[in-house]
Amino acid sequence: MRLKQGDKGELVSQLQKAIGLDPVGVYGPKTVAGVQVFQHLKGLPNTGIADEATLKAAGILGGGVKEEKKAGLTELPEKLSANFSMKEFVHSDTAKRRGIDNNPGLEHAEAALELFANIVQPIRDHFGTSIFLSSGYRSAALNKAIGGSQTSQHSKGEAVDIDMDGRKGPENEDVFHYIRKNLPFDQLIWEFGDSKRPDWVHVSYKKGGPQRGQILAAKRNSAGKTYYETWKA
Repeated sequence: MRLKQGDKGELVSQLQKAIGLDPVGVYGPKTVAGVQVFQHLKGLPNTGIADEATLKAAGILGGGVKEEKKAGLTELPEKLSANFSMKEFVHSDTAKRRGIDNNPGLEHAEAALELFANIVQPIRDHFGTSIFLSSGYRSAALNKAIGGSQTSQHSKGEAVDIDMDGRKGPENEDVFHYIRKNLPFDQLIWEFGDSKRPDWVHVSYKKGGPQRGQILAAKRNSAGKTYYETWKA
């Protein structure tokens, strides 16, 4: 037994509900993307087709799967979650302008799937509007070009920067506080700005955990050099 794109009916609705999607009963592109993420997190081949093992893992059929049998990706997914694509995660004007290859490896994509499942998509679901990613994955070459930290989680596929300034929806501080109070992050940074609003929000999720839950504020000293200190309410 299996469900695939184009299928309709009650079983499709049950599957959608089980993996956190609206139970509309039609197996469309969003369901394919949602199933891919679910399969990755459950250690199944991320085909986007709900085969018997996937249906068991979702609790629709009897039985289950063991997390320790997790299989790695065999190709880069086009979607990282229901509302976010790989394309927007790797987009960089700097990389495009300088001709830098910013394509991730499979290990980076695996990290990104966890990041989007646990952090980015839940933010989008909570606010019910588009969330703008000002920075996502950075290849080693791109990270060097912009002067990023050598240990940047952006280069591991584990971090995004979110900037809602000038856009419809929540403000940057709303996103920051929602993450702080509700989501299992590794590192959350109030990036510059002032005491009321950050210029943007950095958040990461460490692949495989554990998550540190570290909250910082980025600031600049009199010489313009960036430093970090523990964020205070």
